[in-house]
Amino acid sequence: MQKYDVVIVGAGPAGGQCARDLVKQNKKVLLIEKAHSFQDNNYSSGGGPIEMMSEFTLPDSIVGTYWNTFRINSTKEKAIWHSPTPFGPVIDFDKLREFLVGETVSHGGEFKLACQYQSHTASNNGIELHYKNLDTQEIFEVSTKVLVDATGSDRRVMVKDTYDKNHAIAMTGIEYHVNVQPSVYEKFSKSLNFYLGHKWMPQGYAWIFPMAPNVLKVGVIRYFQNKHLVPYDPSYQHYIDKLLELCGPITTDQIIDKHGKTIYYTIGQKDKRVEGSVIAIGDAISTVNPLGCEGLRHALLSGREAARSINLFLDKKSDNLNSYNQAMQIYFGKKWFFSELMMKSLFTTTNDSMIDRSVKYFSVMNNKEIMDVVFHYRFSHTIKAYFWYYFSLLKGWLISKT
Repeated sequence: MQKYDVVIVGAGPAGGQCARDLVKQNKKVLLIEKAHSFQDNNYSSGGGPIEMMSEFTLPDSIVGTYWNTFRINSTKEKAIWHSPTPFGPVIDFDKLREFLVGETVSHGGEFKLACQYQSHTASNNGIELHYKNLDTQEIFEVSTKVLVDATGSDRRVMVKDTYDKNHAIAMTGIEYHVNVQPSVYEKFSKSLNFYLGHKWMPQGYAWIFPMAPNVLKVGVIRYFQNKHLVPYDPSYQHYIDKLLELCGPITTDQIIDKHGKTIYYTIGQKDKRVEGSVIAIGDAISTVNPLGCEGLRHALLSGREAARSINLFLDKKSDNLNSYNQAMQIYFGKKWFFSELMMKSLFTTTNDSMIDRSVKYFSVMNNKEIMDVVFHYRFSHTIKAYFWYYFSLLKGWLISKT
């Protein structure tokens, strides 16, 4: 039986980052992934702030493009922010995963595609893991000191079939990759474009991001997928078509990829993160931020923090993996809680004009303030924005009376 220090199930951003960090500390790592290629399961829309590139030492080769314009459109309002320097990258999800796996293998780690977790049993001697090769249907057995659940919302390892979806928010997203004319691409290049309100996607939002020269990412996401809190057309295609109209006449041949996924976010982030020598990371512990579903950066961080705790444990500098749980608790803090509240306020209201007013409030923020809200969840800026918006209305009214 093959023996490892760590087996990681799932080669998404969280699993790949965890493996990458562990092998650099000379740990014997096996990383398995059920997909047959990096092109499968292309779930992430990939927008993020510029600091993530240096924070995780990511190369330019995994960037589709950089963006320096940020737009929010609602049914009747719009706001725009522009910077002479990039706000951040749009990450090519496939290339990111390939890069993380490449780093893992180049430092001595093992990686296997088309291999699916089956079961594991823990004992005083470690953990015995069974996985299936999906091409040959052969079952393999390996031994590991630590097992990492990086299976995303499936939560296949840590909680298996016991996950209670009644305590989760179901968020279903659909995204198209579309070839467009150069003149159309120019309109959306170097910009993140979000669409809020009942016109674009009731009970959720929509987006158009640049992906590569003359290729756009066009998508929609609906929150509380199993509930009808706001009147909406059940068809996602209805709202995708509205976005495609902004991209000019689009033929079937121009649509180069379609993909979608349902994420289950545990309300209050009450996911189990550590159990003995098993540790969960990424979407398996609801790292995705509920306000805008930004998940990639937080998945990378959870992989990094897990690797730190695992190293301490394997080097016998700690008796357990609980430092990971503490680190993630500090990272999330109250930010995810307030993000939940704001998400519910924005995406469950039946009053579309309230969403329009929110976009007006946002429009008085400067570049730093809007980035703080969108990517760092510092919501004190929203209170300031409400104040200055109404102050400007009052000032205009007073001037009109003089």
